[in-house]
Amino acid sequence: MAHHNFIKASLPIFWLWLLFFLLFIIDGIAAFLIAFACLYTLHMPAGINEEDPRLPSFYCVF
Repeated sequence: MAHHNFIKASLPIFWLWLLFFLLFIIDGIAAFLIAFACLYTLHMPAGINEEDPRLPSFYCVF
């Protein structure tokens, strides 16, 4: 019975670690995508971003 209580008590910690791990992965993917978008927009020919020329520098700030 004590073993069952231990598992029940450690379950929230497990979910917190899982959430942290997922957030870390998502943040890493997002950082990679933003860096890729930054490089991609920098190498774009002039004229594609006529509507908002600040877009490439906006990506590069992050």
